[in-house]
Amino acid sequence: MANHLRYIRRRANGVSYYERRVPKAVRERPDEWRTHFGGKALYRASLRTKSQPEALLAGRSEHERFESRYQAALGQKSALTETGDNTTRPVTPAALDRIRADARERVVRPWAQDR
Repeated sequence: MANHLRYIRRRANGVSYYERRVPKAVRERPDEWRTHFGGKALYRASLRTKSQPEALLAGRSEHERFESRYQAALGQKSALTETGDNTTRPVTPAALDRIRADARERVVRPWAQDR
């Protein structure tokens, strides 16, 4: 879900970057590697922010951009562009109540003492 977090780095100047090695499967295809990643072994893109919350949001879109390039380099369809039931839904009070009840059930109940 949050795979993009591990690729976000903060440089010495405080600006966050998305950094990720180009997979070996792509590097073994020199033409695609040059076309999609400029022949560089490390993909790096500035997220243009010093704010951590903004970096996390920008990192998600940069992760999707990287994955699209990766899939294109391998000649595969991007899983991110396929339709499915992974659409974003609004958070409603009812959904929050369900989440709260589920969390309570998983966390509090095991610690409850039987009397």
